[in-house]
Amino acid sequence: MSRWKPRPRILLGILATMLVCVAVGIASWITILKPAMDKAMEKAMRGGDSPCVSVFEDLNADGRPDSSEPVLHQLPGAEIIVDDPGGKDSGRFALSDCYLRPGPGQPRTIHLTVVLPSGYTPTTPLQQDVKVYAMFPYPAAYIGVQQSATP
Repeated sequence: MSRWKPRPRILLGILATMLVCVAVGIASWITILKPAMDKAMEKAMRGGDSPCVSVFEDLNADGRPDSSEPVLHQLPGAEIIVDDPGGKDSGRFALSDCYLRPGPGQPRTIHLTVVLPSGYTPTTPLQQDVKVYAMFPYPAAYIGVQQSATP
């Protein structure tokens, strides 16, 4: 009875084939997952950015956010206009898409204008000059609103 002897060339061939299969598989998964990875990287890169504004439903109309007043993360039709003298954050944004990128060194002052959709009345000024500080991940401004009474 003959004994099987391991042959290095055959083992190396099998190992090389396995490595190629793994590499092709990884490349395929990367291609499939790339859009999700790009979004995750964009979000991670924005990690130190501050939301432009926090809109809250000002139930008592005092112009200050209270712990019992809900934050409106989505407000369809609301628009934020950012005038950044440095230019890097200027533009028009939906409420949920407006972020301010902190810069190194001294804080900078930007001008925010909030455009509310019909059916909402402000309880705070809709135009505000705010300072953006490096690595300060809090809203630059707080905007209070109340739903307008319907006739």
